Parts: sequence; C-alpha cells; structure tokens
Amino acid sequence: MRIYLLIGWLILAVTGCYTHAANTDYPNKWGKLIPKRDTGCLDVTGRYINMGDDADHPKRPIGFSLLLYQDKRKISHIQISQTSSDSIEITLWDESNLVDRKYYKKDRDYFCTNEEIALKSNTELVGENVIGLMKTKHILMKSDDGYLVIKQHSEGAGLAFGFIPMGGGDYQWYRFKEMLTSP
Repeated sequence: MRIYLLIGWLILAVTGCYTHAANTDYPNKWGKLIPKRDTGCLDVTGRYINMGDDADHPKRPIGFSLLLYQDKRKISHIQISQTSSDSIEITLWDESNLVDRKYYKKDRDYFCTNEEIALKSNTELVGENVIGLMKTKHILMKSDDGYLVIKQHSEGAGLAFGFIPMGGGDYQWYRFKEMLTSP
C-alpha cells in the first residue's frame, strides 16, 4: 500500500501544471490604441480618474492605485507627468490633497517605445496554498478616446501544497478615463 501512495505522490510531483491565458487581444469595444509615433516615448501625460474598467469584468471597476501599488487609501484621481525625456512622475490624489508620489527613471524603472511605456516588473512572494514567486509587468498606452490603457502581464511559478510544481501566466486589460476638468 505504501508503494502505491509513493508512486501516486511521485506522479503528482513530476507532472505538475502550467497554464497561460491566451487572451492577449485588446478589447474591440474600446477606442483604438494611438498608433506609433515616429520617435521617442509615447506620451501618457494626463490626469485620470482612479476608478477604471476591467475588460474581463466590465461591471467591476478597479482602482489604478490598487492595480499598480496595492494602495487602498481613498484616491480620487492620478496624474502622470513625463517630467523630462528620462523620467515619469505619478501622483495619487484625494480631490485636491496629494496622497503619494512615485518617481520612475528610464532604463532603471521603465523602458519605452514609440507605442508604449512598460514599467519594470515587480516580483512578490506568494503563499496561500502555493509557495512561489509572481512577477507582474504593467504596460501603459493611450487610446484615441482619451483613456489611459494598461495591459497587465503576470507570471508565476511555485509549489502547490508544498510539493506539486505549477506555474502560469495571464494578461489583463484595464482603462482609465482622462479627466477633462481639474478637481
């Protein structure tokens, strides 16, 4: 009997599991992404409402501050400033009160092309039924209807229940409406 249990455990441990979501397509109901520029980084400067749309769950809004920073404080809007050719500043606001400020340096914290800005991946340790690492990258783009669009790419690997190898990845699309008036 012990041999069968050992063989069963070995089969589980060796086979493992890896999944990767295939849905990488931009939602066709949203405005078109702004096409490539001739040179330089895409300009994502603007003030955006903190609560945005989740392409997979349109009835469940998501906060930019929660998506990028896991920040649960009250945030009304965010402002992105490309302060020079090699830096970005993102500020979080509660109406007219500054809540937080984040600075990003080109090549160290982000890289850019003429069609997107990719904030470098952050890696975190996960540990509820799975022991492992998860890496998330946020890609910022603009659409022709005034939205900031974020493509989130997450990948992870670890051990389920401490002994079954598993991994996976997925893509999520979010958008945040540009504010036309100051708060």
